[in-house]
Amino acid sequence: VISVEVQPNTQVKQGDVLFRIDPIPFEAVVKRKRAALIAAEQEVPQLAAAWESAKANVERVNADKERNKSAYERYENGHRKGGANSPFTALELDNKRQLYLASEAQLMVAKSDELRVRLAYESNIDGVNTKVAGLQGDLDGAIYDLEQTVVRAPADGVVTQMALRRG
Repeated sequence: VISVEVQPNTQVKQGDVLFRIDPIPFEAVVKRKRAALIAAEQEVPQLAAAWESAKANVERVNADKERNKSAYERYENGHRKGGANSPFTALELDNKRQLYLASEAQLMVAKSDELRVRLAYESNIDGVNTKVAGLQGDLDGAIYDLEQTVVRAPADGVVTQMALRRG
């Protein structure tokens, strides 16, 4: 309590200030919540950009996979048709197969990453990003707590007993 604004046995009207609580810790919380909210609002366009990047990465990895698949199939056909006289060794064929299988795995990873980023970007409540909405709620609560540092009379009346003092 930083100040007591009323005296015992005095008349007060609704809305009169009764006492004040030190607002500094509550102001600090409001500042932290505002900063977090601004940071989250700036993350939304970053999520959109990350999603676009992830989609482009899926396309790139898919093209790599198709190229590796084509090379593997060409080596496989050449090895099968050439028999003992094949221009492609079994080791070369196996290397192409491994490259193709690795590129399939990379495509699955890229698609999973794209899904993760898309879900983060599209996560909304009433058209607002869920992280932003949650932090806005936290900020609203912190502002409410700050407003409660000034305690006002809820109705007209008389202060009868007062055990409150500064400190």
